[in-house]
Formats: sequence, C-alpha cells, structure tokens
Amino acid sequence: MGTRWRRIWPDGTRANCASGRTALPERSGWPQWLETHDADDETSWKIRGLQRIEALGGEVLPIAADVCDRASMCEAIRQVHQRFGAIHGVIHAAGIVEPGLLQLKTQAEAERVLAPKVDGTLILESLAQDAPLDFLVLCSSINAIGGVAGSIDYTAANCFLDAFAASRFGGGKANVVSINWDAWRDVGMAFKRRPGSDAPVRKDREYDSMAIAPAEGAEAFERVLASGVPQAAVIPRDLHRLLEEIETRDPMDARGAAQDGAERMANQSLHPRPDLGTPFAASGDRVQSVMTEIWSGVLGIRDVGIDDNFFELGGHSLLAIALLGRARDKLGVTLGDCAQSLIRPQSGCCPSRWKRYVGRISNSGAGG
Repeated sequence: MGTRWRRIWPDGTRANCASGRTALPERSGWPQWLETHDADDETSWKIRGLQRIEALGGEVLPIAADVCDRASMCEAIRQVHQRFGAIHGVIHAAGIVEPGLLQLKTQAEAERVLAPKVDGTLILESLAQDAPLDFLVLCSSINAIGGVAGSIDYTAANCFLDAFAASRFGGGKANVVSINWDAWRDVGMAFKRRPGSDAPVRKDREYDSMAIAPAEGAEAFERVLASGVPQAAVIPRDLHRLLEEIETRDPMDARGAAQDGAERMANQSLHPRPDLGTPFAASGDRVQSVMTEIWSGVLGIRDVGIDDNFFELGGHSLLAIALLGRARDKLGVTLGDCAQSLIRPQSGCCPSRWKRYVGRISNSGAGG
C-alpha cells in the first residue's frame, strides 16, 4: 500500500522511508530478483512498489525493522536521521491476522496479533517524544467497529488504536489519527490473504465493487489528515446497511450457512474442484463419504477428496462453524472433538482425519 501514498505529499517532499520486518535484497540485486521470481512474489511486489515511488520523484530508504522491538526501531530511526534529517510524519500500518475460534486460541497466539498494533504504537510514541511528529497515522480496521467472528485479537488490536488516538486528542487539530479502513482493492492485507487465513484471495465483482480503490484511499487519507479529527472510518459500502447487518447478525448461527450449503447441493450449483497440490482421493467408508458431502455443501465445491485441505478449498472460520454444526448433526461429533483439526491448517484438516473423532459411531449409523 505504501506506493499509493506518494501522491498525497506536498510538492517538494522527496524523502520516504519504508520499514518492514523482512529485509529486501541489496538494491544492486533488484533487477536479478525481478527476473528470477514470479510477478506475485511478495518481495518482487515490494521492490516494484519502491521503484514506482522513485519514478514519481521520491527518494526511498528501505529498512528492515520490527516495530515491536524498541532497539530495532531506534536503529531504524538513526538511519533515517542520518540520511534525511528530521522525521515529520509516520504511518503505522503494521498488523498480523491469524483467524481462529476463541476456544482454540492460546495467549501466545493472541499476543502475537496484538503486539504490532499495541506494542508497536507505544514504542513509536515513546521514540517520538524528543522530536514531536506533525502526524502519526494509525491504520485501524472496520473490524474495530463491527467485529468479525474468528478475529477477536485482531479486532481488539484495532480497538486499541482507536482508543489510543482518542486519548491523545486534546482539542483543536489531532496529530494522532486512527483510520478504520475497509478492505482495499489490489493492495493491503485483505487482498494479499493466502489460503489458510480467514478469507481466500478474492477478485470477484462483488469484492471489487465494495473495496476501496487505491486512488480513492489516497484521497480519503489526505482528507482525513486535513480534517483534524482523531478518528475516521473509510467505508465505500452503504454505511446504514452495514450498521444494520452488524446489529442483527448472529456470528455463531452456523445452521443458516449449513442450510445454504445443503440447498446448493440439492440444486447442484456447485463449483468444480480447483487445482490443488493434493490429488483427488475418493471416500473409503461411510464416515468419509458423509464428511466430503458436508464439505461440498458448505464450501460449494463438488468432488471434494478425503485428503483435500479445508483452507485450500477456500474455507475460513465462519464456514468452519457451519461445517462443525453439520458434522455434529450428522455424525454426533462436538466442537471440542474436532475443531482443532478444522481451524488450524497445519493440523491436517481433511475428511480422512475425521475418522478418529467418530470412531465410537458405527458407519451404519453415520448418516442419520
């Protein structure tokens, strides 16, 4: 997203510092990296973004630094001061999303999600005490307004950003601003989400119509910064409708989604099985047959194999709730029995592993 901000700076602004946890190759090696890696490679994507900033007249200093590590940030700031002089503004856009049901999250997992936004913000503020910034922009999310099932830690982290900005506002024009962003089109965390996260990469028309276009986001950023308010939400969708959905939805109602899946199967409106790294393997017994049938209905995909991965097929935490509800009804398993296998991709969440959870149920009665 950083490459899209360049247009908002005043004429004459030349210096830009891009900080991230992962170091980029040496600048002299950028051409070779781009030639030997795919266009969607994340490092290639960053290099091209920095090159676009330079093409627009910016001077870029990429630095590898962890915003949660005070010593690392001190060194990053030292490099910026040495190269450019004073720092006038900071955009804090760091964040981690690790979706999963609350019942299965450990404290360490939640702290890992909270740290970039909570600890990172506090560290940035403390390091700016000696040389106050013109602005500190905190990139929050609409999750802090409406919440999303399976993201309690990420939602809490964004709520902290909003509260922090409000606590630093003393009237007049705010220099600490929290922006609740909706999903961006072509850039940002929602767009780059990989299989195994809370939502697959989406390029459908519905997503494009509701997502923030990069040019729109840059203009909104400029307006928010000029407004002087401590918090603003950038939501391209119908706000009143969104608020109504937030007020009336029941995130734990899995039966509705499961019923939708059953109706899709009855209408045979299923999508073909996508190309996966795992070859198709047919069901070998009644339990596996029931599970692949449930997966097909909930995911809307035909020909689900017993070794297919739930997340590679487009599954996420909300669909997992629906699937668990159907499994409970059809096989008698409970959340505690099998949620671990579903919600964590590394655990091997595929129908062939479900046999362990229903071993006490005879195959003859599995479809009741």
